[in-house]
Amino acid sequence: MLNKVQEKSYKLIQADARFLYNLTRVFKSPNAPKSNYIMMLLPFIGLFADGSEQWGRKVKIGAPVFQDEEKKYYTEMRKSIKMFDITYDELFDTLKDTLNKSDKYYYDIRTLRSKLCGMYYNAGVDLQGNTFCGNTILCSIYAPFYKFGDKQYGKKINNISVVAGSLAAFYGDSNAQSYGVNNSLTFRSKDYHFFSKCPSGIKDYDKFLLFSILCSVNFVRVFINQYFVDEFPAKLRFAYLKYYYLTTLIPQINQKLATNFTINLQYKNDKFRNCMAHYGLGAVLKEDDIIEDDMLYGLSNLLLKMSYKDTKTAIYYELDSFSKQITEYLLL
Repeated sequence: MLNKVQEKSYKLIQADARFLYNLTRVFKSPNAPKSNYIMMLLPFIGLFADGSEQWGRKVKIGAPVFQDEEKKYYTEMRKSIKMFDITYDELFDTLKDTLNKSDKYYYDIRTLRSKLCGMYYNAGVDLQGNTFCGNTILCSIYAPFYKFGDKQYGKKINNISVVAGSLAAFYGDSNAQSYGVNNSLTFRSKDYHFFSKCPSGIKDYDKFLLFSILCSVNFVRVFINQYFVDEFPAKLRFAYLKYYYLTTLIPQINQKLATNFTINLQYKNDKFRNCMAHYGLGAVLKEDDIIEDDMLYGLSNLLLKMSYKDTKTAIYYELDSFSKQITEYLLL
C-alpha cells in the first residue's frame, strides 16, 4: 500500500511512461520528425528507466527490474543527463574527442565521389525551421558504450530497450489519451563538415561547444515543449535540469572565452534538482504539502515558493534567453 506522497511519485512515473508511449506512436507515424530526436531523447529515457526501476524496487510493487547488463546500460545513459555538470575543460575534451572520432570514421569511409571532390561530412544536425535542435556528436555521447562503426550497436539497443518498454507498460495508464503534437512544426536534418563546411560562426572547438549547448537547450525548448502541445511534468523536469547545470557552467564559459552570457540564479535549488532527477518526492514533500491540482503536487510551491506553471514559465524564460544569447554570439 502506497502512502499519499508515494502515490504522487507513482503519478509522475506514470506521466513519463505515457510520454514514452507517445514517442513510439509519433515516430511510427507518417508525419514523424525526420531527425535524430530519438537519440537526443536518450538522457530522458535513461532518467525514466533508471529512476522508475529504482523506485519500484524500493517500494516493492512488483515492477520490472534490471539484469546486470541492463543496469550498466541505463546507469550510463542516465549519466548523460548530467553532461553539463562537468568542468568546461572536461566538456571541451569530450566534445573534441567525439568530433575527431566522427571525423576519422567518415574520412575512412569516404566514397569515390567524396575523394574526388575533396569533401565529406563528419556530423549531422537537427533543425526545426532554422533552429538548431540537436547534433550527432551529442547523440554519440548520449549513447552508452557507442563506438563509431559498430554495426551491431542498433541490434544491441533494440534488445536492451525491451526493459524500458516493460517499465513504461507497467506504469503506463492504458486508458490515458495520447499527448497531442504540433504537426505544423517542420523538422529536418542536415549534414556538415566541421569546420570546413558548417555554419559560419562555428570555426573551432570552443564554438562547437557552445553550438552543442545550444542544440541541447533548443531540443528541450522546441521538441519537448513546443512539439508536444499537451502539458506534462517532464516539460519542467527536463528543462530544470538543463537550467540547473548551466548555472555552474556559464561562469566557466565566460571565464574561458571572455564572454558575458547571463542566467538568473534565483531558481537554483539543490533539493528541487534532486527531485527533478529522481522520483523520491518523499525526501521533501509531506502529505500536508500536497496540492492536488498542481502538476508537481506542490513541490515547487514548497521549495521555490512558485506554482508549477510559474516555475515552468520562469525556467523556460531563462532557457529562451540563453539560447538567444548563444545564437547571436555565433551569428547563427
